[in-house]
Amino acid sequence: PDSPDSLLKVAKENSLPFPFLVRSSGLHGGQDLQKIEGVQDLHLLHRYAFDGRSFYLTHFVDFKSQEGHYSKIRLAVVEGVPYLRHRISDHEWCIHSHNREQMNKHANWIQEEVQFFKDFDLKHLPNLKERVSKIAKALDMDYFGIDASILRDGRLLIFEANPAMNMLINTS
Repeated sequence: PDSPDSLLKVAKENSLPFPFLVRSSGLHGGQDLQKIEGVQDLHLLHRYAFDGRSFYLTHFVDFKSQEGHYSKIRLAVVEGVPYLRHRISDHEWCIHSHNREQMNKHANWIQEEVQFFKDFDLKHLPNLKERVSKIAKALDMDYFGIDASILRDGRLLIFEANPAMNMLINTS
């Protein structure tokens, strides 16, 4: 697309409803990511150069918990087996390691993460193992990371899967 209007046209032509996410191709980690709630947000797209680059357009899935916040897990996947790296929560949907600072202000969010770690092997791993193994086979990688959320109905909402995720940086 060469303008915000042409990007919106691409979304419509591909039956992508509002809200949707826009990101320049080749970037990850939430870089250059913008949520478009409706036509009123098209002005937010002026941050992009529209210089011939490609974009990812993705449907936004609201993953807010019943408690009213968002949580993102990071999995390290080694030979098809997922290992929990962290679970970070925030009031905002776009969660990164720096959101840990906000999370540390909420004792209940810290407790939820601790409980998630305690429950992971028995409660979550059985549901994730086969799915993640299929992803590993499809990606044909022995090692990679997944950022995701587990939805209320148990489905895995994947935000990103790539072999270059920060796993060893301690952000706590």
